[in-house]
Amino acid sequence: MDSRSKANSVTYALVIVDRTGSRLLLTKTNAGLSLPTVKVAAGQRVAPQVAEQVWKHWALQACCLFVAGQGQSTIRSDGTRYAVVERIADNEEAPPGTRWVARDAIPELLGVTAGTKSVERAFRELDSYVRSRTTAAFGKPGWLRELFTWVGGLMALSCERLTGDFWQFNASPDFTLLRLETTGDAVWFKATGEPNRHELSVTLSLAQLFPDALPQILGVHPKWNGWLMREFRGIPLSKSSRLDAWFTAARELGVLQVRSIGKAAALKRAKCKDFKLPALTRDIDSFMSQMSALMAAQAKQEPRPLSQNELDILALRLKAACSLLQHAGLPDTLGTLDCNPGNILVRRERCVFLDWADACVSNPLITYEHFKEHFRRHCLNEPEAIKHFAAAYFGPWEAVVSRDCLDQARLNSPLVAVFQFAAASRRALRPAALRNESIAGYFRSIVRRMHREARQVDKGEQRCVA
Repeated sequence: MDSRSKANSVTYALVIVDRTGSRLLLTKTNAGLSLPTVKVAAGQRVAPQVAEQVWKHWALQACCLFVAGQGQSTIRSDGTRYAVVERIADNEEAPPGTRWVARDAIPELLGVTAGTKSVERAFRELDSYVRSRTTAAFGKPGWLRELFTWVGGLMALSCERLTGDFWQFNASPDFTLLRLETTGDAVWFKATGEPNRHELSVTLSLAQLFPDALPQILGVHPKWNGWLMREFRGIPLSKSSRLDAWFTAARELGVLQVRSIGKAAALKRAKCKDFKLPALTRDIDSFMSQMSALMAAQAKQEPRPLSQNELDILALRLKAACSLLQHAGLPDTLGTLDCNPGNILVRRERCVFLDWADACVSNPLITYEHFKEHFRRHCLNEPEAIKHFAAAYFGPWEAVVSRDCLDQARLNSPLVAVFQFAAASRRALRPAALRNESIAGYFRSIVRRMHREARQVDKGEQRCVA
């Protein structure tokens, strides 16, 4: 590994336990016994990388239960972190160069070191998950075996069976996402905890209302707040630079939203978030008050903090934009605060939408604006390409509302979309989080973006008057 790769990697010491959680695997070195360690790429999913490295070095099929602590108490001075991993196979034999030892023997074998204390803390965390009856299902050894039994029973109904191969995408006591191979199409299991427990309710409701727009649901695991889906054989939009794929997704988003007209009450019952324009408007004053304090607290001179007068004018412009967008006549529809192209799978003229934790009821053009921003960043920020993207999205809408209504709405929707994103981000934070300078700086940048969008709206209105 070269110096650049090392700088972009993180070392994990692995607490590899057996199915009972009473023993762990140590590697033999010239200096004695030590925890196995692996390097993974920084900024990427830890669980699949750890599992891949465990198989590569020790030929063990493993499931990553959790990254211990997620705090400084479980990070060594050299930056090494700790991950708790379960060996899946029944075979009790230790791989060459390793040894299974009882957890009680750890202090004696490893000595009294900071690393030993971190291992003991990891085991205490593991024990707390094992004792819990209502949470942390995926932090307990044995859960993957139980999942395979449950999924195997469902697959037998369609004369399919699991092959045993799987790919784990995250490691968390309360969340999981896995892809499981079968003798037919692969299946995906997803489960969510707080603050996204509502995603199950939203997903089931949307799959019933719009079955063509979501993967097929094969079963629900209420105890784990999880569900099993059949894989849709499409390409993630985030990995496609083909303009026709993006145009298909834009058109299908428009179709989905048009089909959701009149279903706002059902969507709210399904626990979709309320980001209708009246609710957004009510957030403006409190939001701008907080942003005023953040601007006043800015220490550096560049970029220039917005003045109180500029913030007051921006607040008035936001209220006007929300009002004008409301009166443009577009009905409230299904939307999402996270229109991420990685959550959209496209195949020929069809696509499905994944990950509905941030589903909401809102003005449809707000979601469109977020999606258009992704298009600009991933594909082309050229007027002609954006024109075709817009035409694909607005095609289904032209049978519902007039061209004049759409033009009026499009004039104000970019500004409102930025504010909705900012308001949603603030709702997700604890109040004390805004004292963190990096978070405060992030919100100041969003407010500056809103200020620029407001000026663009003013220019657009002047062109319309002219």
